Amino acid sequence: MTRTLLTSFWLGLVFAALPSCSSDEEPTNPTECVNGICGSGATGSGGKGGSSGGKGGSGTGGSGGTGGGSATGGSIGDAGDGGTNPAGGTGGGTGGGNTGGTGGGTGGGNTGGTGGGNTGGSGGATGGSGGSGGATGGSSGSGPCVESWVCTPWQTNGSNNDGMRTCTDANSCGTTAGKPIEAVTLPALDLNFYKCNVEPVMDHKCSMLGCHGTETGRPFRIYARGRLRITGEILTDSVNSCLKQGQMFPSEDCIGSIECRCYFEPHTPTEWRRNYDSARGFALDAAGAPLAPGDEDLSELIAQPIVGGKAHAGIHLFRRDDAEHDTLRRWLSGETLSTCTTNN
Repeated sequence: MTRTLLTSFWLGLVFAALPSCSSDEEPTNPTECVNGICGSGATGSGGKGGSSGGKGGSGTGGSGGTGGGSATGGSIGDAGDGGTNPAGGTGGGTGGGNTGGTGGGTGGGNTGGTGGGNTGGSGGATGGSGGSGGATGGSSGSGPCVESWVCTPWQTNGSNNDGMRTCTDANSCGTTAGKPIEAVTLPALDLNFYKCNVEPVMDHKCSMLGCHGTETGRPFRIYARGRLRITGEILTDSVNSCLKQGQMFPSEDCIGSIECRCYFEPHTPTEWRRNYDSARGFALDAAGAPLAPGDEDLSELIAQPIVGGKAHAGIHLFRRDDAEHDTLRRWLSGETLSTCTTNN
């Protein structure tokens, strides 16, 4: 009886001297206990290696705690959970034991892998530190930049067929592998046929301000009465019924306006030329060569708006062999008109 009491007394003293770790205690070493999870373990003769590595913090995925070494070769250390790092930081803690496994992968927003050592060192040796946790992640889902070129309409100076335009990569990749051509000789399609036959189709079907009646973001632009008008020119009211005959006003005053003088004031010479240049550029292929005879339907001027054609934002304006289709195809094939008188 007396021996049993003495044994219990000495065992109590021994266990009271051992370090403890609980979520209710303030740790004296930051790597020792965090939220009830221990970092470094006690050194013991032939005992178990360090307990689990500290759990990586969420958000910045901090490194876990260091597993404890063993004096005489510890057992397999418990794994340290990798921290979740939405920004792609370092996950995973270091576990105890001789050789630590490397945890964690790359990639933003991934969870750091499990750290933790494998096997403690042999007798008498100090257990090595565990492997580092997850490697620093890169950005999530990143890949090579894809060029996205947007070109202005083709335009000449009005005295020849030398067409120029400017193309810009909307994704700013810094590469030019897919950049379209910016200078070309435009085909000498018939201007009279354009004015009297093609322009009415464009004005009626395509010139709305939310479509091709815009100066930006479209390779095809259309000036039309009551919709987009050129800027920087002075118009003179020439219609008696508007009661302002002879009055001059800026052309941009008529953008989107069907006020009397704006609706009746015809295209200016510059508007005619720019509409014509913009349209005839679509008689070329992507390399700047004229379309072969019989390939007129391959022109974007037809392939985009025709029913059954390209996407064209889901908007299709005429069917094959409709009057509009026939008009465009005849002009692209080189048909001419001897004269054209229009107030458009």
